[in-house]
Amino acid sequence: MKACRGPTVESHQADGSSTERSSEPSRRWKLKAVIRRAAAPFAETNTMVNPGKRRADAPGEGVRFLAVARMEDRVVVAAYTHGGSSSREPLHTDVLHKVLRSQKTVTDNPRLTITDREVGTVHYDTDCSAIFVAITAFEYPQRLAFKCIGELKSRFQASFGEALHKSAEGG
Repeated sequence: MKACRGPTVESHQADGSSTERSSEPSRRWKLKAVIRRAAAPFAETNTMVNPGKRRADAPGEGVRFLAVARMEDRVVVAAYTHGGSSSREPLHTDVLHKVLRSQKTVTDNPRLTITDREVGTVHYDTDCSAIFVAITAFEYPQRLAFKCIGELKSRFQASFGEALHKSAEGG
């Protein structure tokens, strides 16, 4: 794995930039909008048929949850629950925090898929500064989940790449 080091608080203090975490409401709204737009094409891709498996075309059977967390301190800066899955949001958040707390797993496996009986399949991908997580239905194809994460990653970095280290928890 390529070693990379993100900006530190000390480097930002040295160059005079602010180290305060941003929590203004308009920024939070924009974070959620970026995640929602990245998820939209993949959340609608709910129809698939695999031999021997049931058809997954019920509402909420695609991408259920997306989140972005800072790599350095594992703080969730943005999260999105799709449609009918909002009642399961606490379960999604619990699983997300389990993944974030497992320092060795994330460090040793920068890209991984984990199956959880309660919430579905958890997919994540990391880069130098962030962890991008998607929770999907069991039957949802892994390649589509990672395409969704790739889309989220590119949109998120284009909109907030430099501001990630300043973001407060939840935006």
